[in-house]
Amino acid sequence: MPRRDSASRRLLKFIEYERASKDFTRSLAGGGWLGQKLKEQEERRQTDWSDPLRRAIDAHRALTFFQADRALKKAFEAFGLDPRNPFDWRKLIGYYSAAHYGSKGPGAPRKWTDDRMCQFLSDVMRVSELHPKADITKTCKFMKSEKSLSGRYRHIPVETLRKQLRSAIKWARSFRAAHRRRTISGH
Repeated sequence: MPRRDSASRRLLKFIEYERASKDFTRSLAGGGWLGQKLKEQEERRQTDWSDPLRRAIDAHRALTFFQADRALKKAFEAFGLDPRNPFDWRKLIGYYSAAHYGSKGPGAPRKWTDDRMCQFLSDVMRVSELHPKADITKTCKFMKSEKSLSGRYRHIPVETLRKQLRSAIKWARSFRAAHRRRTISGH
C-alpha cells in the first residue's frame, strides 16, 4: 500500500514547482504564444505595486475564486473565514505558515502524567471493546475519531498514540510490580 504524502511533503512539491516555473519562464522568454503568456506573468510579478489602482485591480483578480480553487474554498470553510475579506486571507496564510514553518516551542514534548496515562489506558480499553477485532494501529485510529472520547486524541498522530500505548503498558506493568512489592513487604 503506497504511503500518503504528508502535508509538508506536498508543500515541498509546491515550493519546487514554483521555483522551477520561474526558471522555465526565464528560459522560454520570447518563444511563441507560451513564451508570451509566461512573459506577461513575469511582468505581472515585476509590477509597480506602489500604484494603488493597479494594486487594487490585481488584488481583486487574485482574491477571486475560480473553479480550480477547491482546496482554497475548503480551507476558508474549515476556518470559518470569509474569502471576500482580505484580512481573512491574511489570517489563513498566517495559520498555514505557522503550521508549516512555525516552531513547536522550546524543549522536549511534555511527559504524560500518571492521571493522563490511566485515562489513556482506560480509553484504549473502551475503544477495544467497541472494536474488538481492531489491531493496535486501527484502535489508535478509532481513538482519534471516537466521539465518546471528546476529541482528546484528535490532534495526536496515530504513530504517536501507538508509541504512547507501548509506554503506557510498560508504565502499568512497573506500577503493578511496585504495588506488588509494597504489598509483599507490608508497607
